Amino acid sequence: MKRRASTDAEPELGSRKRSATGSLPADITSHSTPEGKAYWHDALTGITHWGEPPFSLPDATELPSHFTKYETADGRAYYHDSRSNKTQWTLPTSVLPNSANSPPQSLKISLGDNGGTITIKLDAANAPETAATFAQLARQGATGRLHRAEAVPADGNGPPYALVQTSVVDPDGRLKTLGHEGSKCVRRGDVATIGKTNDFFISLAAHPGWEKSMTVFGTVEENFIQSKVEGILKRPLHNNRHPKHGTVMAMLDNPLKVRFHL
Repeated sequence: MKRRASTDAEPELGSRKRSATGSLPADITSHSTPEGKAYWHDALTGITHWGEPPFSLPDATELPSHFTKYETADGRAYYHDSRSNKTQWTLPTSVLPNSANSPPQSLKISLGDNGGTITIKLDAANAPETAATFAQLARQGATGRLHRAEAVPADGNGPPYALVQTSVVDPDGRLKTLGHEGSKCVRRGDVATIGKTNDFFISLAAHPGWEKSMTVFGTVEENFIQSKVEGILKRPLHNNRHPKHGTVMAMLDNPLKVRFHL
């Protein structure tokens, strides 16, 4: 099966391998064409992207003097700032590359099974910690599973609930530690976390009142909703009832593997 390229023509895999800067996820390989043009292939999603891989998180070997690194009993790293007396799961920005010291304004999600790529514009004004956490996950090439897809209901209430939902693979458990941020109402195109979980959703309609428990940390433009997101709703679905809340949810028969990157 022919693999998709995100832009331009598809290079032939098997071109000489390039050594990438920094650590790459195990299923990412970096290559170049005979002319020296760099590209990288994502075996998880089957998509090929031009340019060097955007995964560049370094080892935190030299922390600022006022930061101390600790580990939980299960090996999760965290950092204490003696100046502010605050503890955080994420690396201090001063040990990140220069390009990471200024938080990125967007991140991308590549969808497996020829689903293409969706751009999320981050909203650091409404949710600074949540946006920064997702940006760091994208730098690390985090993966996930898009498993829920619900159309806009005819009566405006639901079910269905007008959203597509993804679970993020987050070994360090950073997402579950995030508190609620901001007061922005959930509108069509907004991207929001579901509190104390690894899940987020792209909203396909306005959801008054959801801002009390959901944190809006980004937006997806209408062209991506129409060209990428709404196509997910046409995939085979089945209904599943939430075991605790009793909510009837529309779930993909074959969830899509996803990759986050900058």
